[in-house]
Amino acid sequence: MGVNCFLGTLLFFLAVSVFGADEAVEKDESLVSSENEVQSLTKRKPLQVRLRKQFGSVQFSNASKKNVAVGKSQVIRDDLHFEIKPGSQAEFVDGAGNLIVLMGGTKGALQFFAEQQLILLDLKSGTLRVVSESVQPWLSVRTLISSHLIVDQDVALRFDEDTLRVEALVFRGKMDFRASQSEESRLIGEKQKAFFQGVREDGEVVFDFLLHGKKIPKGILSELIPMSEKDQAELKVDSPEKERQAEAERRRIEAMKAKGICQNPIGDFNQCAWTCIGNKKGVKGCPTRKKGISCQRSRCNANGVWSDQLTLGEEAGQWKCQAKPVVGKCDY
Repeated sequence: MGVNCFLGTLLFFLAVSVFGADEAVEKDESLVSSENEVQSLTKRKPLQVRLRKQFGSVQFSNASKKNVAVGKSQVIRDDLHFEIKPGSQAEFVDGAGNLIVLMGGTKGALQFFAEQQLILLDLKSGTLRVVSESVQPWLSVRTLISSHLIVDQDVALRFDEDTLRVEALVFRGKMDFRASQSEESRLIGEKQKAFFQGVREDGEVVFDFLLHGKKIPKGILSELIPMSEKDQAELKVDSPEKERQAEAERRRIEAMKAKGICQNPIGDFNQCAWTCIGNKKGVKGCPTRKKGISCQRSRCNANGVWSDQLTLGEEAGQWKCQAKPVVGKCDY
């Protein structure tokens, strides 16, 4: 039992839900979860998938193929069809920080199975990348000729519906890559890839039919191939953690701007301060003609630091500086 049994149960569930009971592997006692395993499922965080960001031309529709608007950070609970136009992108993130990136030219659908805490991504065509930190299965990606359960991996999948070729690329972790229900596989390691080339005859996908309704796509499974620099550049994404850090920094700077981000003296972003250096207490003005006394101009930068110091000449310094620092609009 244990994890293997749990994975087997999920895979059987997907087979029945996606392909229908007549195409599922015959259920036996080894695929029945124990009561403890079922309870462990219910303790997992509920699905909280939301749109992280999008750019370009992205179209969403519901199960009835009616166009719907999806707002940023909106939790998605119903099945969602998507079409990502070339040059565009959409990114989804769940409550555990797992990331799904849909690249330009990608079509498919997201289906949610709340009780099993599982997402099915039906990839009709195109490219996606999944950055997963979860040690438990949470996402299954299906194409016409393959099905992949994602667990604690950083992987990309490309599927060309016209040529019937599916390719897997691994950035972190390992992936057991194969055609649907096939026993032949490739264990893809980091910075490696492999592909399966399917076969069509008269416009139809060709399968080998085995016992119990099991069918395996005909085709060729490649050997392992090193991932190219071009692959890495085309599939590059920012992690959710990196974006959270950037957002936190942006908010910190905005808060500092609202208060006057620089201190001693207090000043706003891009304001300048003129400070008399070396002056004695009680002396009026800033007598820069005296030895050891000067007028220094500095600018408040985005980090809340007085920077870009410049010592003014005697003449300019005498009328720019006062006994106490002067803060105002920069003169350059």
